[in-house]
Amino acid sequence: MNENNFYQNIYSFLRLYKNKTSLHFILPVLLGVLYKLNLIALFIIPIQAIKSVSEKEFSSIIKNFFKFLKLTAPPDQYAYLFFLILIVFALLSLLYIHKMKTYYFNKIKKELLSINLKNNSLSKDPIIYQKQFNKQLKNFLLNSENIFFCLTLFIFIFLYDYQISLIIILGCLLYLFMDSADNYDINKVNINKTKYSNFFYELFLKFFKVLNLDKKMYKPITSTIIMISIMTLLFLRTNSSISIIFIFLIRIFQNNMLNSLRKFLRGDKLPF
Repeated sequence: MNENNFYQNIYSFLRLYKNKTSLHFILPVLLGVLYKLNLIALFIIPIQAIKSVSEKEFSSIIKNFFKFLKLTAPPDQYAYLFFLILIVFALLSLLYIHKMKTYYFNKIKKELLSINLKNNSLSKDPIIYQKQFNKQLKNFLLNSENIFFCLTLFIFIFLYDYQISLIIILGCLLYLFMDSADNYDINKVNINKTKYSNFFYELFLKFFKVLNLDKKMYKPITSTIIMISIMTLLFLRTNSSISIIFIFLIRIFQNNMLNSLRKFLRGDKLPF
């Protein structure tokens, strides 16, 4: 899978949103994004809860959050009760969102499958066609969730620290470069590639090709380079203080972004 095919996949995927059929998936996709955000909450809230309960007072992050919402923070002695209610509520919300997402997805899938089976010339076996269609719908839903979830996190990270967000994006481009190297022919001569930009592009591809890295190593290598770059950025800053919660968000965003890229690079077929 080369870089051109990757961008073609992105273009083809985005074109699906012009299709009226795709509008049926707005609610399941939205629920899927909320589900992922809820998972993050269930990861972050207990960390803050343990810190606040052990210190017997709310952290400055929690107090600033209430201040931002122009609300009065609960007394410190109610920290345990506050976080207990918050965690239970987040868990129940997660279960409810997952149930609603599954319900609406199955409902839409059933409706679309019924329509497509009627329009299908039955050149394929109905059972095989149903399995393929089901897989395509799941891929479409998962890709949509990943795109909007990553976009949501990226906007937050960009507003919080645009330099770190740019480092992550450059890391994703590096991931694409390494994948392109697998299909690059060093001995291939292309007379159209005479510009300096194409020369350096090919030079990088040759470099990764010579390294002969296993594809399984692309993600850990990219993740490590991104984190080292962020560490270097913080080292060079005058004020390098940064919230540990923000670091967790960076890792979550980075992991989801690379997984989404890997799925597109696999070239999964898209529905309708």
